[in-house]
Amino acid sequence: MRRILFAGLAAALLIALALACGGDDGPTDSDDTTPPTITSTSPTDSAVGVAITTNVTATFSEPISNGTISAGSFTLTPDGGSAVSGAFTFSNNAVTMRPSADLAYETEYTARVTTAVTDQAGNNLAADYTWVFTTEIDPNSLPAEIVDVEPDSNAANVPVDVAPTVTFSKGMDPTTFTISSLQLQDSTGATVSGAVSYDVPSKTATFTPDDSLDFSARYEVTVASSVQDTFGIALASAYTWPFVTETDPFVPSGTITWPPENAILGDTVTFTVDVTAFASIDSVRFYRDQTLLGTVTGGSNPYELFWTVTGMAVGDPYPFYARIYDSEGRV
Repeated sequence: MRRILFAGLAAALLIALALACGGDDGPTDSDDTTPPTITSTSPTDSAVGVAITTNVTATFSEPISNGTISAGSFTLTPDGGSAVSGAFTFSNNAVTMRPSADLAYETEYTARVTTAVTDQAGNNLAADYTWVFTTEIDPNSLPAEIVDVEPDSNAANVPVDVAPTVTFSKGMDPTTFTISSLQLQDSTGATVSGAVSYDVPSKTATFTPDDSLDFSARYEVTVASSVQDTFGIALASAYTWPFVTETDPFVPSGTITWPPENAILGDTVTFTVDVTAFASIDSVRFYRDQTLLGTVTGGSNPYELFWTVTGMAVGDPYPFYARIYDSEGRV
């Protein structure tokens, strides 16, 4: 009898404990009544220059019910057009629409997420959420840009056998490159004769002079606005850049070894020049200011000119210099 009562009492206690433990399961989805919100978007609202390959993403404040995302609840529509078709992907709290084709250039799009979207507790978005963005300009509708030139603008010591080049930002129409649309001119404005070519893979036009350029000379290269890209769009404006060629490494040079600088001259003076040259010397001419004092021809190094001082005020300083001419006409 005692065993039966004890067992009954134990069973009663187990039932009571079970009821006590199962009386409160904690919070459930039915306790969540807060609607989800959109915390960020990509592209952002009012963005411009958006790539036509962009995907559109909405990030929510909490996980949402994937089944409520559809072509009707998440739309992307161009201004004046029909909704864009695409597929949806999900990552954490973000939903991304991937358009099935590139978007149109220079077009305003409106993205919309409707109140049909719910969180996992079934709470609907409180109101439709919209944002707009504008896609990039079609690069083929813009004129080509010059992205590189050789020699560099204002370059110095450029080899006299240079063939100037100009490289563009996109493919150009080779037939628009002529000796009129790509020119090389010297410092007097005279056009240098040569040939013009265009390399399609590198988008580079080249002017090749018929002869070597002059030493120590300034030149300008001009690309006319008449050159066109492969879509028939002309350069926005003509482009010009200058450069200066190298000095002739074979030009004769010399040093006045007598009289020394700031010397005080007497009634006569012997000017002496030590010459360095790569060809035979034709003549050495001695000057005071712009006045030719005398010319020495033939002879050998050093070259000397004997001069009787005339036409000079006593005590006044005067510049003297020599000009050396070789047999090749270099000075």
